[in-house]
Amino acid sequence: MNYKQTNTATIWLAVLSLLLLGSSLYYWNKTSNLTKEKYRTELRADSLFSVKLTLERDIQQISNDLNAQLTDAAVRNDKLEAQMESVQNRLQAKNKLLSSLRRQTIADNSRLQQQLTQLEDVRNNLQSELVQLKAQNQQVLADNTGLKHTMASLADKTNVLNTELMATKALVTVDNFRVDIRKPNSKLTAKARKAKQLQISFKLPSTWKTEGVEPIYVSITDLKNNPVDGALHTETIHVSNSALQIPVHAVKTVDFSTNPQTVTIDYEPMHTVAAGVYKVKLYTKNNYLGATEFGLRNSFWFF
Repeated sequence: MNYKQTNTATIWLAVLSLLLLGSSLYYWNKTSNLTKEKYRTELRADSLFSVKLTLERDIQQISNDLNAQLTDAAVRNDKLEAQMESVQNRLQAKNKLLSSLRRQTIADNSRLQQQLTQLEDVRNNLQSELVQLKAQNQQVLADNTGLKHTMASLADKTNVLNTELMATKALVTVDNFRVDIRKPNSKLTAKARKAKQLQISFKLPSTWKTEGVEPIYVSITDLKNNPVDGALHTETIHVSNSALQIPVHAVKTVDFSTNPQTVTIDYEPMHTVAAGVYKVKLYTKNNYLGATEFGLRNSFWFF
């Protein structure tokens, strides 16, 4: 019995030893893990503390930078406020100047409008005067043209008169120069309405120096040297080194070698010749033969 009890105690002692050893191993392992965990925790704590210090330094630096920036911003804000105030003052001054300029512009525009109205009135008056001057200028041009034609006509008439005068001075003209006015029944008349034919007769003297066959031109004009209507053509006559344009109403070819001789030339007017005094002039190509006048009167009830 004592032996059994001893074995039992030994077993229990062994079990308790094992339990104690197991517990010791468990607690030792757990303690080792806790130590390792503590070590890791301390390492993390050191790392976090280092991070904290870094963050605190960064925060301090950032705070210092922010304070510096705030200070700089405040300075710049003061400068901006000063500049803004200056700009506002200049803007107010410019607004005042602009208002003044606007008022002045309105006044100037009013004066300019009045001046423009006055200038338009002056322009309209000048345009009216210009139209009148143009009309007067046209009239003057027309008068000048008329005067030129008149002067040309007077020059032609002067040439005719000079030619006739020079020929008269030569004292070699036709003789017995006369103009007979005949009615349709060949009777003589002096009435313009009944004049049907002009019979022009003259005598070529023997002293005439022209020889051979040559045409004689008859030119009929009024006393102002205006040609009678119905001229056949115009002819250029060369007398005393000058050229003369004459209207030709009748032509007859004559043999001058048979001088002295009487020449008769008949002329029938194409239209009724008005009452008045007319001049008949005779020419050859290079000579003035002479001139005479005849008159036609109006018809009256008794004669």
